[in-house]
Amino acid sequence: MRVPRQILSTARLQGLIPLVILILASGLTLYVCAQTAQDALWQHYKDAQASLRAGDQQRASKEYTAFLGEALHRVANAKAQSGNMDGAAQTFEETLAFTLDTAVRLDYASFLFDASHLQEAESEAQKVVDAEPKNIRARVLLGRIFFELKDYSAAKPQFEAAVAQGEFTTVWRLLSLTYLRLQELPSARSLLQAALSHLGDTPANRVAVATVYYHGDFPDEAIAELRKVIAQNNAAPDAHYYLGLAYLARNEEAGYAKAIPEFRAQLKLQPKDFPSQYMLGYIALKQRNFADAESELKLAAKLNRADTGTQLLLGQLYSETHREQLAEATLRGLIASWNDSPPDATLVRAHYILGRALQETAQLEEGAKEIQESQRLRRGLRQNATSEPTGDRPMGEFSGRNAKRHLSEREQVQARAFIKQMGPLIGEAYFNLGGIAAHNGDDSAAAQLRQKAAAWDPSLPQGQKQGQKQ
Repeated sequence: MRVPRQILSTARLQGLIPLVILILASGLTLYVCAQTAQDALWQHYKDAQASLRAGDQQRASKEYTAFLGEALHRVANAKAQSGNMDGAAQTFEETLAFTLDTAVRLDYASFLFDASHLQEAESEAQKVVDAEPKNIRARVLLGRIFFELKDYSAAKPQFEAAVAQGEFTTVWRLLSLTYLRLQELPSARSLLQAALSHLGDTPANRVAVATVYYHGDFPDEAIAELRKVIAQNNAAPDAHYYLGLAYLARNEEAGYAKAIPEFRAQLKLQPKDFPSQYMLGYIALKQRNFADAESELKLAAKLNRADTGTQLLLGQLYSETHREQLAEATLRGLIASWNDSPPDATLVRAHYILGRALQETAQLEEGAKEIQESQRLRRGLRQNATSEPTGDRPMGEFSGRNAKRHLSEREQVQARAFIKQMGPLIGEAYFNLGGIAAHNGDDSAAAQLRQKAAAWDPSLPQGQKQGQKQ
């Protein structure tokens, strides 16, 4: 058996496009693939090649393994950022076969969290917390996962540990909201007052405190805070909008009369404020004031054409005013825009209303199919209660899930180019590890590594003997 061949020259690695993989809100590690002597990826690759040339297969194996751990990690992050979720999951799992690095495991947990695989994310994040109790990033991520699972008793100690280790700014909202969900109002009040002292007692920060009360289902406290803010500064950012929401949260139908002036006041201060415009359309539709609802919702749609909630309300409006063709076109467009995003209550309602609209135009069979699809999706949401909203009022993504910054088109092109150019390097590493395994008489491992090599670089020889061309 021959010593494995070196597939690529140093020049090929140096030709890689430098790429920054941006940070996800939930915490994917920042990576820069640059051609510097300090870059671990580059150093492991060079050392593996040098060891192979020197005949030191043991060190070459060690360096190729380290290279694979680093390279696969970066490729997994790049796939996640470029939207290839299935590919990212597979590559993260492949990465963990080569490294136990906590950054890899945390990035994998963050990816699972953003993809709504919460139980799996919890398992991965918990492993890091168990191994490194002082790892703040792991504590915050695990707390966010528990929060999203609505296990607030489990989330609380994670956030408290993060605060104790100096991560106050990151988690004060989440910890305050956790206290409120646990009905621990005094603890929440104390922490929110500490936030004002720490961040500054400004109108914007007081509105932020009020929104925590609002999302924590303490509307009276939110209303009291917002009235104080508006009395001091009528133009405080979003104060009127959240005061309108708080009135609705206290008692929706009874709150319409007080909420409408607040949303209009917000629009007077900020004419392009989509949330306030949406809420005016929502209320008008609830009140069955169809003419005003259509006017308000069309204005909202102009401000945010991609908003699925607005399209759903317009579809419902057209259906209730017996304009089934408009309803069908609007709702089909909404459903088509969903792509591979996880379903939620909006999509469930869209299928249901579309089904009813189709039945109204004697398309009974197709209408029944849409209603059945709505029922199927609703059952799925009930099995994962964290995915289904608790009401119509807007809820912020306090936990940070799905809040990642989307890559620009240029950045996505760079990410895909990085993934494509890393393929031959990863294939080479597997190929040469397979050759080393074959040289050591482990034909089973050699065959498995040869298969992985070919998966990353189909141009590699796949003969019976690793390291030899047919």
